[in-house]
Amino acid sequence: MLAHRPFAISATTSAIAFAIVLVLAWPIIANLALLPAAGIGAIVFVLAKAFCELAAIILDVLVPG
Repeated sequence: MLAHRPFAISATTSAIAFAIVLVLAWPIIANLALLPAAGIGAIVFVLAKAFCELAAIILDVLVPG
């Protein structure tokens, strides 16, 4: 699944991270919680995409064809 759908996995983890940060920060800073939640969601998206691409490369090397 990592090798076949990296964008879907990255988008899902990003959305989950966004929701978690938003829920945790909303009572403290209300509408201002959207900015850090979006930033952390974007960082999680990039990291998850990089991890999926790395897994795909490793799978291509270990299981050719």
